[in-house]
Amino acid sequence: MCGIKIVSFELSDLSYAPEIAPMMLARQQAAIWVDARATVVRAAVKITDRAVADLHDLGRVMSNAERNVLITNMMTVLSGEQKPTPTISLAQSKGL
Repeated sequence: MCGIKIVSFELSDLSYAPEIAPMMLARQQAAIWVDARATVVRAAVKITDRAVADLHDLGRVMSNAERNVLITNMMTVLSGEQKPTPTISLAQSKGL
């Protein structure tokens, strides 16, 4: 009688079949993208929250509607994938 006892096992190379490899790569990339977006959104929330708190501390009184617009705009800019395009609301500038 004889036997073998495996004390340690380490996988050094993992290869997928050619038909599975692209799907596994896409899955890995999707998971990384989701993690990255979550990090960006968490940071945007913290920045936006701090900005609203700082404005309040400086004595800037905002209505709920103004605060919601500020939060929406900041979250859109900070968490968006494209460079924002500045716009001016004519209704607000004319006092309407």
